[in-house]
Amino acid sequence: MDKYKITKNLGDGTYGSVAMATNNQSNEVVAIKKMKKKFYSWDECMALREIKALRKLNHPNIVKMKEVIRVNNDLYLVFEYMQGNVYEMIKDNKARGLSEDQVKSVLFQTLQGLDYMHTHGVFHRDLKPENLLFYNGHVKVADFGLSKDIRSVPPHTDYVSTRWYRAPEILLHSTTYNSPVDIFAMGCIASELYTGQPLFPGRSEQDQLYRLCAVLGKPPNSWQDGYRMAVHIGANFPNFAACDISKIVSRASAQAIDLIQKMLIWDPVFRPTARDCLNHPYFADLRAKNQQIEKQVDVQSVPNYIGPNHESSNIEKRNSTMIQNAVQNQLFGERRDENGFKTELYHQQNGSKYSDFMQHQHPFQQQSQTHYPQYQNTNSLPQGQTQKSYIRNDSQPALPKNSNYFEEAVQLNYGKRQNNIFGANFDKMLHQNDKNFKPTPTIDQRFQNEPQALNFKNYNPSGLNTVSSFNNSNGMMGMYKGSGIGPTLGRFNQ
Repeated sequence: MDKYKITKNLGDGTYGSVAMATNNQSNEVVAIKKMKKKFYSWDECMALREIKALRKLNHPNIVKMKEVIRVNNDLYLVFEYMQGNVYEMIKDNKARGLSEDQVKSVLFQTLQGLDYMHTHGVFHRDLKPENLLFYNGHVKVADFGLSKDIRSVPPHTDYVSTRWYRAPEILLHSTTYNSPVDIFAMGCIASELYTGQPLFPGRSEQDQLYRLCAVLGKPPNSWQDGYRMAVHIGANFPNFAACDISKIVSRASAQAIDLIQKMLIWDPVFRPTARDCLNHPYFADLRAKNQQIEKQVDVQSVPNYIGPNHESSNIEKRNSTMIQNAVQNQLFGERRDENGFKTELYHQQNGSKYSDFMQHQHPFQQQSQTHYPQYQNTNSLPQGQTQKSYIRNDSQPALPKNSNYFEEAVQLNYGKRQNNIFGANFDKMLHQNDKNFKPTPTIDQRFQNEPQALNFKNYNPSGLNTVSSFNNSNGMMGMYKGSGIGPTLGRFNQ
């Protein structure tokens, strides 16, 4: 393609290949994903989950999609370039470990993106260290290929997210799960940031569920939905007592342990929202820094909604120069003057059952809560606007419902028909440096390098050989006896 020059292969995945490229006109470095699937119309392109999600979302902690280009039925997504991912950060710092401040910065920035995402009606469904990208202290959520609309009507597919970070309701084949699955994944990621090891490196869904029980203990009887789903798939929960998480994540502070435990609650109704997590005492210092900087900003000029033809994006960028940097600088200990970007954090109520629980279990949450107007009736929308146009990304105008997508795409810079664009040239350039290319390992490859994960010998959750308490029609019991893997290392060597 004339506009971009492919310079380096960044990785190959299930759905496509990613390469680094340079814009020949501006010298801007970007990342370009070529989808493996063929797309025969713009309607088909615009229906892609990743495109639908990222057109809605505009936040400093969510990766920015710059262009969508379709040529000869091949689809290319152009993203801002990021330096690496959090998995690579963990591996690079495995010897000395990440500091508490670094872990806190990664979690805080990710949760800010997650809160914005959930508020705008999207949940990710595939959060893991590999999908958290960073550049100069900025952490951004990426890879929305499995994302879903929060308001979409069930059933949802029960085979989503990477197994090690999969919430228990998904392991139990729920088809009505929602945004709390992202919070459970964040609890797994938080532990891994501290230890450098995955908390639940299961070899199968059955093994994954067993490992959850070995650490979190048997689910409480109050989680009736969980027990109903277990009966439906023929599984029994092992009768384990919960581990002391502080012994597993020994480098974490007491407040970090408390937050991780809350994120890993069995019942999704009782899990905190992303906004609740941001308000946890663990992040008090980062909130204080943000509040101190906000005093220097004219927050009154920031509108409380994003609507069509609104200048909110530019206003927010201008009025929040240093807010995001207060968190980003903590990641690498840098002091930078680049413009940051801060978006108001909103809270989405998660039901009265959860609110009652929070009053007793989460005293730090007893404060006023702001509801994003999108979740109220559409009468509150700006005059003449529909719910669909109200939540879209203001920087990328929505395509008319009945229109020629290709012509609209040309106007909106989603891509132009050119004679010499990607095609074979992309594939050729993508692999020209293969001999030096070291892609991020897949989960299966990571398991080969981390077969035992954490050592649980000193704090056996139950002290009992309880293999027989966990079995089903698929012969689940047999796979554990004598396996000696993961959190139950040594328990079944008999």
